[in-house]
Amino acid sequence: MGDVFEIIALAVLAMFFPALLAVVLIALRSSRPQLLLASFFAGGFLAANTVGLVIVFSLQDASVDSSSSNSLDPIFYIVLGVLSLIAAWIVRDRKLLVKEEKSDEEAAKGAKPDRLTRALDKGAPYAFIAGLLLCALPGFSALVGLKDIAQLGWSTAATVAMVIGFFLIMFAFIELPLVGFVFAPEQATAKTIAFNSWLDRNANRLATGVLVLLGVLLIVRGVVQLF
Repeated sequence: MGDVFEIIALAVLAMFFPALLAVVLIALRSSRPQLLLASFFAGGFLAANTVGLVIVFSLQDASVDSSSSNSLDPIFYIVLGVLSLIAAWIVRDRKLLVKEEKSDEEAAKGAKPDRLTRALDKGAPYAFIAGLLLCALPGFSALVGLKDIAQLGWSTAATVAMVIGFFLIMFAFIELPLVGFVFAPEQATAKTIAFNSWLDRNANRLATGVLVLLGVLLIVRGVVQLF
């Protein structure tokens, strides 16, 4: 049961994947937030689950065919932890979303988010494709979570359900506004404006903090297993 709680915790950390936060900010500022969020979610959820299931079942097969996988676990965690800290250092001084009123110099520093904004502004098909591309490569939390799911040794059906559940948690910042727009559109609009304002002020710090926390935890986990 402890492994399941750890996987859930990793899914919560995965919610703060910088690309997902940037997409939420862009979509909620648009004139069609429901359409963009739904389209991105459709593409992202499809890509994340497809790649995730391939990773999980590949790791399960590898653990059966090889006895050296456990000896590589500490290296995996340490390397991933270091990469997470590097990512935190990169994200720290970089806004997840470039505002129109920023200077040319600041806009140049945020070229990637600006391209993402232009892509999503083109409509639902581009948002769907953006979801496919951005979520085809899992973040650090997702990679560790998928590895842990593979090590549970559950049946195929239970493993598939666990992977889907993991990504349902990971995409919560997109799912919750969508549910609100469907069942309580007026309240959702007001709360979405407030949430977007809060996220705009804190997204960078949240993403950086989560990456640092994850990096430290992974390095500690790797060192403990190593010795």
